[in-house]
Amino acid sequence: MLNQTKIIHATNVSDAWVNIFNLLMAPGGHIGPIVLELEVKDGAVTEVPAIRKLLDEEMLKHEKFSIEMTSFLIFPWKLWNKLGRPDLNRFTDLYIKKVFPSLKRRGPKHNSRGTYFQRMIQFSGINETVKGRSDKEVNQLLRVLEIWEKAELKGTHPRHSALQVTIFDPAKDHHGAAQCGFPCLQQVSFTYHENILIIGAYYPTQYLFDRAYGNYLGLCHLGQFMAKQMGLIFSGLNCYIGSCHLGADITKSALTPMKHQIEKLRAANIS
Repeated sequence: MLNQTKIIHATNVSDAWVNIFNLLMAPGGHIGPIVLELEVKDGAVTEVPAIRKLLDEEMLKHEKFSIEMTSFLIFPWKLWNKLGRPDLNRFTDLYIKKVFPSLKRRGPKHNSRGTYFQRMIQFSGINETVKGRSDKEVNQLLRVLEIWEKAELKGTHPRHSALQVTIFDPAKDHHGAAQCGFPCLQQVSFTYHENILIIGAYYPTQYLFDRAYGNYLGLCHLGQFMAKQMGLIFSGLNCYIGSCHLGADITKSALTPMKHQIEKLRAANIS
């Protein structure tokens, strides 16, 4: 096999991103598949602030979304904390009525078809009943929590395959456009072992420079949120990337100076 699957293991978001970045920047540049194992200690997601700052500054030069904005589209972590960590029902109501409409107004090009978090809590589909078909909206995260809590009350645990949410909607997303900026993230699952929770994510393709750091951070924040609701400890992210690319309209030569700066930071062990 020309491009064998690479497994990347890291214990903080910054190192996870840099390790894949180095893989793509190497001569020949591995494309994929890549499996990222991001281990989280005691439920706390960690970063290297100097590396995050450097990447954010470089993305700003190339007019890319900030890490904060990309992670926000998967889970609005800072907003949830600012509001006092409300339960999912309250947070869903606020997001659907105020946050999502605001995002669509500010960025209709990017958010008109939804955001990742919006599809997790307001997925539209068809419900089959004895009376026929009817439109139905599903708060997938809430449904996962309901299944979990119902099993807990019985003193059992739910089947693992029930604890998942989908982003890709064939009715909206199965088209033949040459490029499609949304949704790149297709599926999210929640796996538990005793008292820990691990989040799994599936990306057929991913732009590493443009979005990946924010993707990993947002997924970890989603994992932390769900772990809290389920009474578990968030333990990490397993992310499968079918085909990983450096970015849209970006070259290795353009990012080589940043690569050298990252190497200096790592050599100096700067956090």
